[in-house]
Amino acid sequence: MFLGVFYYASGLVFMLWVLVTTCFNGNVLPPLSILFIKPFSPHFHERILQWLANLGWGSIIDYVEIVGRVQPVITGNIVSDAAQPAGNKIMVCNHVSASDNVAIFVAARTLGHLGHLRFFAKKELLYVPILGWAAYFLGFIFLKRSWHEDKESVFKTFEQVAGSTTKRNFCLVMYPEGTRVSEKKLAESQEFAKSRGMLVLKHVLVPRVKGLLATFERLRSEIDAVVDITVGYNERGPSGSVRPSLADMLLRRDKVWALHLHVRIIPIASIPTEEAALTEWIFDLFAQKDQLLAGFKKDGRFPGPVKVLPPPNISQALRRAAGYMASATAMLALAALSFRLSASAAGGVLAL
Repeated sequence: MFLGVFYYASGLVFMLWVLVTTCFNGNVLPPLSILFIKPFSPHFHERILQWLANLGWGSIIDYVEIVGRVQPVITGNIVSDAAQPAGNKIMVCNHVSASDNVAIFVAARTLGHLGHLRFFAKKELLYVPILGWAAYFLGFIFLKRSWHEDKESVFKTFEQVAGSTTKRNFCLVMYPEGTRVSEKKLAESQEFAKSRGMLVLKHVLVPRVKGLLATFERLRSEIDAVVDITVGYNERGPSGSVRPSLADMLLRRDKVWALHLHVRIIPIASIPTEEAALTEWIFDLFAQKDQLLAGFKKDGRFPGPVKVLPPPNISQALRRAAGYMASATAMLALAALSFRLSASAAGGVLAL
């Protein structure tokens, strides 16, 4: 009982630490860099954003692996391919739980792209205090989930992203299903597939192809590969939700949690260019995911050898956390100094 309360409390402290440090690193430092660094050195500005993302998201991975006892199990051709393309990527993932984002972080760090991640996210995230602004400054693409409404803003963002190889590599993260899988949504998706004469999928939703088609159309020349990620969960809670949940990762330490990822690197040269063929390729991609998840449900793991990951390094984790904390502390000191100078100036004016 006591340990359970202690674990829960320490998890809450970590979450508070993330919010406080992100408040300064994600909401104060980026606009200052935009004002005073980007006009003179856009490349250095992008490197600052990459550094912040690496430290912030890296600290989350460190915590869930070292403290939360999450053990990533990675399979796919990422295991055997010795040399992975080093350029820009599109990441495509099935969507089951908020824990999928942690799986994305793990895959991105394994590929050396953690600081390059830019998510397609719901517009509502933009209005979440602290996290919304941080996501905005890191270059997230916000969607209203209506292509008619989103198209112009997405194309405008693509124009900003295009050519950014000279500044900061990008790794765009997409959940083409558009929402998390649930029994109700899966049934609706299956009815839609039947009405259109499409293959009925049992474990994933019919993907929404317009956003992905537009991404290939505008950014194909900028990317070298698609990273296809399929996430699987062995356990479910009493309510039917998959485990480990974020609460399991951050607040509970009663067991080791396996986080299964099947990761395939697909060279862009092997992906069709014509719209009809590309649409068929996207549907086939999710049919393959459906087969992988059917096998996962039967065997409890994805096929193939498991990538051997280095064990969590506590000293490196502490250095990352210290770096993120030092940056936040510097921003806090700068804000306090600015406030003090402003107050002194205002006092001087009143004295006159």
